[in-house]
Amino acid sequence: MSTWPASERERLTRMTVSNYRSVGENVSIEFERLTVLVGINGSGKSNLLDAPRFIAQALSDGLESAVEERHGFNSMLRDVGGPRGTMSVRLEVDAPTWTANYLVELGASKASPDEYSIRQENLEVVDKDSKRTNSLTKSRLGKVTSTWSGLDAPVRDKRSLTLLAVGGDERLAPIVAALRGIETYSLFPETLRRPHTPSQRAYLSKFGDNWPSIVRRVMATPAARDLRLSLDRVTGDIVNLRAQRLGAGFLVAEFGHARADGKTQWFDAARESDGTLRLAGILTALVQEPPLTMIGVEEPEQTVHAGVIPILMDFLREASRSSRVLVTTHSPDLLDLVSEDELRVVDRIDGTTRVARLDEGQKTLVKQRLASPGDLLRSQGLIGQES
Repeated sequence: MSTWPASERERLTRMTVSNYRSVGENVSIEFERLTVLVGINGSGKSNLLDAPRFIAQALSDGLESAVEERHGFNSMLRDVGGPRGTMSVRLEVDAPTWTANYLVELGASKASPDEYSIRQENLEVVDKDSKRTNSLTKSRLGKVTSTWSGLDAPVRDKRSLTLLAVGGDERLAPIVAALRGIETYSLFPETLRRPHTPSQRAYLSKFGDNWPSIVRRVMATPAARDLRLSLDRVTGDIVNLRAQRLGAGFLVAEFGHARADGKTQWFDAARESDGTLRLAGILTALVQEPPLTMIGVEEPEQTVHAGVIPILMDFLREASRSSRVLVTTHSPDLLDLVSEDELRVVDRIDGTTRVARLDEGQKTLVKQRLASPGDLLRSQGLIGQES
């Protein structure tokens, strides 16, 4: 495949989560370019994938909207027993000229399990040239302080993020854009099959309900060539992809199939297999421009033939040159293509999700090429390092 430009841009480097859904206290993930989460069903992989997306949504649509999409604060807070506690998500971002550390901590009200307020919001930014650190803080009482000179940081209610309010300031705009640039994908073939109204949204949505609009955009970029070649390798006869209008203002994705006479015959997405649709949706997500800060993909192997996984991994790795890529998987075939340092083992112990790097003994087996991660998953399961 050809090489897409690898821009010098912002990347998510670490996430620390406490009490977010099933996730325990101070669960931290240091991100590689490609990070793969492995664990049994119900271990909490999806919750780890969703935590950075929650922050991105809160800074795009507002905190209350992000909480509402997750069925209220009570559904987001891990049941720790006794008095209701707090949950927090901290994201660390590295850029060519700065690093940023952003924390949002929410606490429950004693009056109602679904009432909450911001207990703490804190942003620290280090300028790499001057080594100067600036900060923006909102306290539990709602008091806002900032070290940026002249920054107009209004005091709002206890459910309004200060960073969202001041994100238009040119000194903070790149940081807000980086934190907003996070999306995770759980793509379902039935959603990709359906016609959709045209969308101005910049990126593919989590479930793919703006896919035809994104297809139209992507197929006008250099990445279209790689997409066409990969679909042809997978199916043997799909040589093109496009989005067409379908009456009443709808768009539908169409696949171009090669005919024996050299012409192309177009079929809409409703006539394609689940595997073809899901693969096309994931590849479209991975080649979007400009690159996202982080792309999450839930179980990319679903509905996809095992022989296609190397192609999928090529795209995941290529995307990881410009974005952090976070993947959940149950596939030994995909794990056969992953290094030991890219793995994170997710366990749920006594109802609490924990995450760790691969156990040293298993890591040694992989390094010495005595077994692949896929071999270990098949034979004994993957084991995380003990804390």
